[in-house]
Amino acid sequence: MATVGKPVDAVVTQVADRDQRRGPDMFCTVRELGGDRKTYEVSQRENCFGQAEPGDRVEIRKDPLGLLDPRLPDSPDQRNTTEITLAVTAGLTLVLAGGTFYGGQRRRGR
Repeated sequence: MATVGKPVDAVVTQVADRDQRRGPDMFCTVRELGGDRKTYEVSQRENCFGQAEPGDRVEIRKDPLGLLDPRLPDSPDQRNTTEITLAVTAGLTLVLAGGTFYGGQRRRGR
């Protein structure tokens, strides 16, 4: 979602640690700073682990299709990690393709 998600500036208004039997315990209430000024309740599934304090400005990612809930960044200084993610994915794909090709050539060479 980070690749196609729309970055939106927001502020954390509340962080709550609820004691529940099932599901996430940490919840962050986040309000958009611009646009519609919508308020979202973000759980641990959307990366709320208590790393943000009320009043902190964060950049949430919103799904352009509206299918997924908004997501908090992994760390306070995480902004443009899309390039790193793409580079790592491309590198691992090349290593995997090279290994598969090499294994197929060794097998046919007999």
